[in-house]
Amino acid sequence: MTRRKKQIKKSALMIIILTILISIGLYFLLFSKSTGGLLVRSKDKTAKFDYTLDKENTNLMKENFKELKDILANDNINYEDYAKTLAKLFIIDLYTIDNKKSMYDVGSLEYVYDKENFKTRCQNTLYKGLNDKSTRKNNEYPIVESINIDSFENGEFTYNDNKYESYEITLSWDYKKDLGYDKKGKVTIIKIEDKLYVVSYEGGEK
Repeated sequence: MTRRKKQIKKSALMIIILTILISIGLYFLLFSKSTGGLLVRSKDKTAKFDYTLDKENTNLMKENFKELKDILANDNINYEDYAKTLAKLFIIDLYTIDNKKSMYDVGSLEYVYDKENFKTRCQNTLYKGLNDKSTRKNNEYPIVESINIDSFENGEFTYNDNKYESYEITLSWDYKKDLGYDKKGKVTIIKIEDKLYVVSYEGGEK
C-alpha cells in the first residue's frame, strides 16, 4: 500500500471517529436521565405533565413547583393536593409580572386549558401596556411574596357541554409591594384524563 493510500485511509478513519464522538456528544447534550427526556436548558421540567420552571422564577414559585414535582412523582397521585398546588402556581406566575419579558410573555399559560383565549384576555387587561423588560426604568410591577388557600371544594363542572370532575379553590396572597392588584381570587380546575387544567378564574379583593 502506497503512502498516499495510507494517508487517505487514515483520514477517512479519523473522520468516522470524529463523527461518532460528535454524535455521542449531541446525544448527551440533548438528553438527560434527570428529566426523563429532552433537556430544556435553564428550565426544570416535570416530563410527563409538561410543566416547566424558568430560571427567572421567584423562590416562592420554585418552592411550589418542587411541591408539585413531588406530588406527581407518586404512583398514586393525590389529585386534591395536585389541584391545590396547581392553583397556587397559577396565581403566583400570573401575578408575578415583574419577571415577564413583555406583554406577550403571559404567565401560567401551561396550567390553562384554553391557552389562546386566556393569553388574549391577559394581554388586553392584566398585561396591557407591559413594556419590554430591557426598556423599563422606573416602572414597578407586582411580585407575589406569599399565598394561602382559604377554601377547597370538590364538585362537577360543565365545560364545552361535557361534565368533568372539578376543584374550586379560593386563594389569598400578598405582594412584595402593594401596587393595587388582586389579592384574592377563585380558581376552578378540571380533570381531563390524568391531567388537571385551570378553566376559570375570578379575581376578587384588591
